Amino acid sequence: MKIKVHVFPSWEAGKFYWNLKAANGEIVACSPRGHKSMPDAQTEVMEVIQKRAGGKQAGQNLVNGGPVGYKVFQGEDEQWYWHYMSAIPAVGIIAKGAEGYASKGGCEEAVSRMKTATVMQDEA
Repeated sequence: MKIKVHVFPSWEAGKFYWNLKAANGEIVACSPRGHKSMPDAQTEVMEVIQKRAGGKQAGQNLVNGGPVGYKVFQGEDEQWYWHYMSAIPAVGIIAKGAEGYASKGGCEEAVSRMKTATVMQDEA
């Protein structure tokens, strides 16, 4: 899978967000919070891109203060979701999947695609 970085201002004054889009335009991951500046949002998304292949395997429980990793869980709506967690408890979630999945296996497959995705460069 190929992904492209998109950093953008929000309708909330002074907030910037990021998402990662697949080549078909589908959003596959997004920022969990707004940032005060575009450089802050860009820094976070670049950290996610650089570190996303590491971390624990999907489905393993993460402990506060533990290593950066993926957390796969079932929501109240019975859909499966993933979060990419920071090693810093105060930071918590640094990226989240953009959709729910009908099965745990489907969610874990999305995590695998995220880990191995190639970042597309902007065209000049």
